[in-house]
Amino acid sequence: MKYAKLTFLSCVLMSVLVVGVISTAAQEKWEVIIPKAIDGVKVRMAAFQNENFGVWGGAGDEGAQHYTLDGGKTWTAAKTGGCMFSVDIVDINTIWQSCLSGTSLTMDGGKNWKVIAKDVGGLASILAFADAKTGWVGSGNKFKMTTDGGATWNDLTLPDGVKAVAAISLRTPKDGYLLAKNGVLYITRDGGKSWKSCSLGLENPVILGFDNVWVETPQAAVRFTDAKNGLVVLGLSGNDNMIALRTADGGKTWKKESVPAKLGKPFISRDGKFLTVSKWQVGLTLLKAK
Repeated sequence: MKYAKLTFLSCVLMSVLVVGVISTAAQEKWEVIIPKAIDGVKVRMAAFQNENFGVWGGAGDEGAQHYTLDGGKTWTAAKTGGCMFSVDIVDINTIWQSCLSGTSLTMDGGKNWKVIAKDVGGLASILAFADAKTGWVGSGNKFKMTTDGGATWNDLTLPDGVKAVAAISLRTPKDGYLLAKNGVLYITRDGGKSWKSCSLGLENPVILGFDNVWVETPQAAVRFTDAKNGLVVLGLSGNDNMIALRTADGGKTWKKESVPAKLGKPFISRDGKFLTVSKWQVGLTLLKAK
């Protein structure tokens, strides 16, 4: 009987580890590269691709898009307006953004921007692009997708029951990731035609950034570097700092990591090594995975 009880308890413990997040937070996984930058300027969104190249944008003329080639030591204003709500860096030349003008693209590293779609994206929208052709743009539960660089757009079919989207990411034109407001992650392998749900193991998470008091976007980001290795970064109600969740088995299990950055809008670089956290009228923090 004692052996049976021990066996039963062991099975329960293994089930918890397999289904949910491992509760122990991994410490000291992130190194702060830029503790605080652009103090007092109207930063709404910022993103670094590596230690040297990054972009930021905000509201009005003060928040016009800028880029840096030296890790934030100097910033150069782009030839465009402000109000950047979301950005995705495909590479150091190809960058997409959602702004008041709609959805725009730069092919020269942020020096010049061209509006691709005036009626797609815009106010408080988020976006994700696999390359210069394929991407998703939208907010709430209304999203559009393009496979031809924005020449045409179609509705993106969201997973059943998703009322609002917190974050999206495209690893390839077919492999995409969608984090719902309730903390459930969905994965597609066919460009959004079908979805598979994946639990992060969080209990009733409240992701910040949905109230839109300051026309912000949700404090959430997701990035997979291959089919197995992924990272989710969240700003949750009740926390002072961001948290990260990491998987090495395609989302079956997750490990929680502490992040030495205050709450804000996160951006994860394409290779998953750099995390930018930006906050309206505060600035940005850049971190590097150890």
